[in-house]
Amino acid sequence: MKVSIRLISLFCLVLVYQICDGQVIPRGKYVGYESIWVSKGAVSYFFPGIYTKKQTDTTASFGHSNKWFHEVTIDFTADSCIKITKVPIYFMGGIKHYSDSLGGFLTYGCSKTMYYSRQAPENKRGKKFIFGSLTTGKYLKGAGSGVPRYKYVKYDVESVSDGEIRLRTEFGVLEYKRKED
Repeated sequence: MKVSIRLISLFCLVLVYQICDGQVIPRGKYVGYESIWVSKGAVSYFFPGIYTKKQTDTTASFGHSNKWFHEVTIDFTADSCIKITKVPIYFMGGIKHYSDSLGGFLTYGCSKTMYYSRQAPENKRGKKFIFGSLTTGKYLKGAGSGVPRYKYVKYDVESVSDGEIRLRTEFGVLEYKRKED
């Protein structure tokens, strides 16, 4: 009898944990900007490439024409899958311009939120992260299919507040603001 009560209690505890865990990141679409590597093509024309250093400052650069970004949309609206899309853009004179074929259009379909295990470094144990593999890509340098093999994206969830999430990326901690539909 005691064993069955303990099992039922454990089951209820796990169920409550999963229900609460699903509410940590509010549903919706979040938009942020990640820097793209830039190559100089002509005297004053810059385009996304892979041959120069990364630009890490993604906030103070929106007025410069030589800064390209991926506008990243993270869609938390589905129950089991998180869709991450990256669209290349640049800002010129404070106006956002979308690329037609430069910079690579990326989709990471059916990404998941997971937790670091006990084997992870101590500062990451038990923390949540978002992980996905590339499912669709246009205008990419790579295989004949256009989708490079084994291309992944991973974001560590730093904090969640009303209307925004802070994610640690390869560019540092970036804010993704909730997009109103």
